[in-house]
Amino acid sequence: MKAPLLPSDESVRQDAVDELKLASDTFEANFDRITRLLGTLVDVPITAFSVIDNDRQFFKASQGLDVRETPRDVSFCGHAILQDDIMVIEDASGDERFADNPLVTGYPNIRFYAGVPVLSPTGRKVGTLCAIDHKQRTLTERHRQALIDLRELLESELVLRSVSVKDHLTDLFNRRYFDETVSREWRRALRATTPVAIMLIDVDRFKDYNDSFGHAAGDECLKQVAGVLKTVGRREGDFVGRFGGEEFAAILPGTDKDGAEAVGEAIRSGVEALGIDHPSSEARRVTVSIGVALATNPDELALGYAHFLNRADEALYAAKRGGRNQLRFHTP
Repeated sequence: MKAPLLPSDESVRQDAVDELKLASDTFEANFDRITRLLGTLVDVPITAFSVIDNDRQFFKASQGLDVRETPRDVSFCGHAILQDDIMVIEDASGDERFADNPLVTGYPNIRFYAGVPVLSPTGRKVGTLCAIDHKQRTLTERHRQALIDLRELLESELVLRSVSVKDHLTDLFNRRYFDETVSREWRRALRATTPVAIMLIDVDRFKDYNDSFGHAAGDECLKQVAGVLKTVGRREGDFVGRFGGEEFAAILPGTDKDGAEAVGEAIRSGVEALGIDHPSSEARRVTVSIGVALATNPDELALGYAHFLNRADEALYAAKRGGRNQLRFHTP
């Protein structure tokens, strides 16, 4: 077995992985869709977006694999990022670099491998998009093109993760990107007739907090609140953004009232559990109020995202009027 060499730009390459937060186990629906589509187009049982992270390869998204990572020194993808084009291994058992590799002699019993480097927005090779089979085969021109096209789609997703779509303070998505993404998700929900919940979250008496402790403390408070909100985005399709100031928003596709209430209560209690002192607040600590609007049938979904955003806003102010630190659903 031959372990892969380190790229000449390894230090800055790893910086790109860290900056894009690719080595976290947070579920990424769009990455998962790309690996699913690759499996269909190339007709292989295993596909992955493999991130080379320090001394491991981490499967940010995969199909047909029961592991999330392997050591870098046995990875095929560690070799693939050293190339500029697709690396194709038609029969790993007959290749001196891989014949005695544990990924060949044991699970997942790799024979065929095709992987293309994935570039960060700054041009660094953060990992690969790869197709794997248990049997020897060749990569056809049609399959090669599919791999290249999906690599480009994956790289577009990485661009969207960059600073241009993120709020610089909280690292949540900004208002513009949130609106664009939710509009797409809403159209998808309308086609599939699946329920959608829109949630607006506002930090209670935040102006008073800033007046008491200063803007630096206010910024730190918002970062901690955002940390709680990021837990919402762990299900496929869930999406969280900062609307501006102390207001945040979330969309929860495929979620009914009970599901939305569970998520909202987890957010509310999670923020309260931070225990951030706030003498001007009713609870004497930082809390949030939450307004939720649900679209549950085709007629409601047809009213559109903007309509339900207004409904969520009305519910938010009902929560504020009701005493804050609570969740309210919109009631027509």
